[in-house]
Amino acid sequence: PHAALFAQNAAGLPGAFLRFGAGARALALGGAFSAIADDPSAGYWNAAGLSQLHRIHFSATHYRMSLDRSHNFIGAAVPLGTASTIGVSWIGLGVSGIEGRVSNTAQPDFIFSNSHNALLLSWAQKINPYLSLGVNIKGLYQKLYNVDAYGVGFDASLLLRPRDNIRLGFSVQDIRSSVKWSSGLRETLPLTYRGGIALNVNDNLILAFDAYKTGQDDPGFAWGVEYKALDLMPIRLGYSDNGVVAGAGVNVPLQSMDVRIDYAYGKDRIDGGQTHQLSLGFALFKKSSSDFDVAQTYRRTTPEVMPVPDKDAIKQNKTVYLKVMAKGLNVRTGPGIKNKKIAVIYEGQAFKKVTASGYWYKIELSAGKYGWVHHKYVKEVLK
Repeated sequence: PHAALFAQNAAGLPGAFLRFGAGARALALGGAFSAIADDPSAGYWNAAGLSQLHRIHFSATHYRMSLDRSHNFIGAAVPLGTASTIGVSWIGLGVSGIEGRVSNTAQPDFIFSNSHNALLLSWAQKINPYLSLGVNIKGLYQKLYNVDAYGVGFDASLLLRPRDNIRLGFSVQDIRSSVKWSSGLRETLPLTYRGGIALNVNDNLILAFDAYKTGQDDPGFAWGVEYKALDLMPIRLGYSDNGVVAGAGVNVPLQSMDVRIDYAYGKDRIDGGQTHQLSLGFALFKKSSSDFDVAQTYRRTTPEVMPVPDKDAIKQNKTVYLKVMAKGLNVRTGPGIKNKKIAVIYEGQAFKKVTASGYWYKIELSAGKYGWVHHKYVKEVLK
């Protein structure tokens, strides 16, 4: 019943292909992703979420639907400095080999195809540690047999972080979005409002909830759960008006990049049949000493050479402090990402350096309270 209802309402409105979602991870969470939005598919769900990406990211998703339809997403995100990120993504829905007839004949008179495409150019700006804003400019192109249509549209979004473990996401999609067909017909896409909350219960568990409304349709709701049974193998469960979905992923940290494969299983949004979505993503490590990762980024930790002590500090007999160069940096109970996270510190803050182990520094957070941070995201200063 839910799938049929969707087909009659939102899926039957102009630009329906833009409401099928993007990214296997997000789809496995039921689409409850507007407050998570921490991979290139954020360009679709909440462009402001791209501000959470501090490395170059690529992602591609293939969504094989029933009736020989194929829905695809390709996206990339590139950080500009420490506060801005740009993204570009393509969403496409197509079906080929459609038989056309001018009369009731056994053999088709011609074969044609349909395609629906959107190119999104995204910009995310981090205003402060608690607020990011995002915008999309989208170009639209559709083709049906021998007629086609062009158009443009806009999205606006924001991401709030009131606490270290809570994120809130809001977006308005398809602002003044419309297409004009070569036949002279103009179609206006309905506005979609989306809002959500994501709660990091701990380092291994994320709960997410989204509410959304398209045009004059009734509001819809979605929820999702992601649990990292193993540090590099998250499993997911979600629910939306389209039914229950599930999925899993594999994160493979390599020397110069992280590779992520995500899978989602659910129902076709048109006829309720079984569907499979598969995503492949890459996150490249920069060589720059100013590069840093957000709190949720996976990284290999291997024994490394002890950093050379600061000679100037020894000569001048000054105390060494560590200034944070990352927007958000995890502080852990020990040297390594397997240790429990106890705090998040922010860009510009400085803490007394106590000791070092490998490429990890022990810092004094406050009187009698200590923690460990990776040397790559701090800079030594003398006081």
